[in-house]
Amino acid sequence: MRALPMASALALGFAALAASGTALAFDTEVLENNGDPTNRVNIIILGDGYRAEDQALLREHALRISSRFWDQTVFSNYRKFFNVKLVKTISADDGAVNGFNPPSVPTIFQSFFNCGGTDRLLCIGDTARLADVIEQDVPEYDSRFDIVLVTVNDLKYGGAGGSYATTSAEASAPSIAVHEIGHSFAGLADEYDYGGSQSTTEFANPNVTIFSQRSQIKWNVWISPSTPVPTPAGAGFSNSVGLFEGAAYFPTGQFRPWENCLMRVLGVQYCPVCSEAMVWNIYDKTDPIETRTPATATVSVPAGGSRQFSFAGPKPTPNTIGASWFLNGNALTASADSVTVSASQLGAGSNTLEVRTVDSTALVRRDPTAVLKSSFAWSVSIGGSGGGGGSGGGGGGTGGKIAERESMKKIKIIKINKKKRK
Repeated sequence: MRALPMASALALGFAALAASGTALAFDTEVLENNGDPTNRVNIIILGDGYRAEDQALLREHALRISSRFWDQTVFSNYRKFFNVKLVKTISADDGAVNGFNPPSVPTIFQSFFNCGGTDRLLCIGDTARLADVIEQDVPEYDSRFDIVLVTVNDLKYGGAGGSYATTSAEASAPSIAVHEIGHSFAGLADEYDYGGSQSTTEFANPNVTIFSQRSQIKWNVWISPSTPVPTPAGAGFSNSVGLFEGAAYFPTGQFRPWENCLMRVLGVQYCPVCSEAMVWNIYDKTDPIETRTPATATVSVPAGGSRQFSFAGPKPTPNTIGASWFLNGNALTASADSVTVSASQLGAGSNTLEVRTVDSTALVRRDPTAVLKSSFAWSVSIGGSGGGGGSGGGGGGTGGKIAERESMKKIKIIKINKKKRK
């Protein structure tokens, strides 16, 4: 499906909240709970065209979509980094405008096909209402990182991506939904062509390019020296990253990294380049150093005694996160998640104990902004029997600066250098 502009409808909807009226509070259900929503990517599923008597169907569709989501290797590996929440929105009638079952009265979000003149492009007519419902029923929603998906109760094939994703209730809807999330979450472009216009400027999307010289290809680190560039389709390179012509709606002069990725056809996996972009965006929101013990950044170790330091947070499956510990810049022998420091190891005054993590997943070969790295530092001194000083804080080292944030009555640490890619 063609992606809507990233700075599109949902953002405009939030700006219009004052004029949209107060939304009814709908029942919600957490379908997948893997931890604190301030440190998880929250997938918010809402329904359009589901009447009060259709709520069981809405839940069934939401579960079907999330199940297909975990079928993707990248999301399965990082499942603990996600929560899924269903908002049980109610419409006065089912169907979508221009669909197989047009509603007799407007649905809650007024979904419609033939958006922008493309028959299967499925858009939201009342984005202000969508924003209002999210604000009312999903207070944890962070528009910079989280995913909004609207499932529309019409059997016509269709969907769209952008600031939010839509999908119809057609039988292949789960694959459509995962495809559309590629647009809305990771800024991926469609890789198919149907006669659109050719671009003369390079794409910002991570999975399409106009360059055919190996050194200029943004994903060239993924291309084997033995793979020809450009890469001929149907010539035995279907499971290799290369440079395949035809992408972003135009058949020539625009290239994709994989012969048949999910951004080109349904029912397959994201290619390595698209999966890498997904991991970047997962780490834009989440930090594997979610909690620390001691929780304070200024700590004392009893004279003649010792103290254990540890951290906890989401981990991929298999766990590819490694941790290193440093005392005053010197590496310590420690387990992955904890270390014990004795007073005899400390110098007079303040000492710095730092933990640094890095995810060495094979799904990522490039990490230009170091989002797969994190760090936290304690200031440690001798004396007393407990921690003192401020709450949270610390930072520096490989993972960059970190800053404090209070959310949901807990202190959470985020890296300020994490920026949402669009």
